[in-house]
Amino acid sequence: MRLNYIKCILIMYLIVTLSLAFPKSSQALQFLSQNELNYNKFNYELKVESLYIQLLPEIEKPRNWDKNKPNLLVNISGDLINNSTSDFNDYIYIPVPTHNSQFTMGTVSETQKGKISTVYEVVENYVRWQPSNSIKPGEKYSFTVEYHYNPFFDSDSNKNEFIFIYTPGFNVEQLNIDVYLPQYVTEEKLLPQPHNYFLINNGINVYSYSYSILDYKTAIELYVQYAGVGYDVINQTREISNNDFFYSSINYDFIGIIIFGLILLIIGFAVITLSSNSKIRNNNYVNSGRDLEEQEYDEVQLRKADLRRLLIQGKINEDTYKSLLDEEEHSNK
Repeated sequence: MRLNYIKCILIMYLIVTLSLAFPKSSQALQFLSQNELNYNKFNYELKVESLYIQLLPEIEKPRNWDKNKPNLLVNISGDLINNSTSDFNDYIYIPVPTHNSQFTMGTVSETQKGKISTVYEVVENYVRWQPSNSIKPGEKYSFTVEYHYNPFFDSDSNKNEFIFIYTPGFNVEQLNIDVYLPQYVTEEKLLPQPHNYFLINNGINVYSYSYSILDYKTAIELYVQYAGVGYDVINQTREISNNDFFYSSINYDFIGIIIFGLILLIIGFAVITLSSNSKIRNNNYVNSGRDLEEQEYDEVQLRKADLRRLLIQGKINEDTYKSLLDEEEHSNK
């Protein structure tokens, strides 16, 4: 009896000593326990069919960002399927790096019918939201999450480097990650070696990774390094391009700007129409709990996303993208 009592005291002493010596380990255990909760939620009610993550370093600067600091834009798109026999109305949780001091949430959008921003809440380590409509049994639900943060290492060299770590917190059948590097950077290095590589016809380098049947605790870790600050180099190159602009007999970028301007007008009209109908809550747009400024901010983010999509699809080049992005930002100041 006395021996068991001594064993209990020794075990308690060991636990206290470890918690004091390694405080981060207790945080890790707490994080994993939260992951366990989310895993159970997704495992029994929602099946994560696919996730697609786009990493776009220095593609744009979010509002109030230090212009001298690099940033990484992360776009996460996913398809969920209600795996239960009842309607799903609860919160959807997606991990985001809230611990990063420069973490800036962008938008959360439902994408079954277009791209419609929805109300979200940022909690520790996650962004969460409720679907605007119940997800029926067997029904697919699609979403997009965007955020900025600064995972870059502090360095005096001309090289930028960062590590992207992602732990889904739920089982994923298919995960694809694309890293987009600006066309003006050099000395690219990625670890592990990309599974695929391709060059978009406007000069952007895309490095791809693909994973199948991921366990909820599996951490994906990517190291990215490149020379040159893409944002500054692009600005300098655009100044040179602007000097030569009027000396070209046929400037296809100018034609692209005109066409895209018409697209923006159409999108703007659609956004105004949706905004006017949002009070009715017509199952297509979620408006409750958001003031006018927040809605306008979301609309700007959606228009920026449209610009990025045109860039990634190769319909405009990077100089045109930056020019249109500057116009968008200046028009909303």
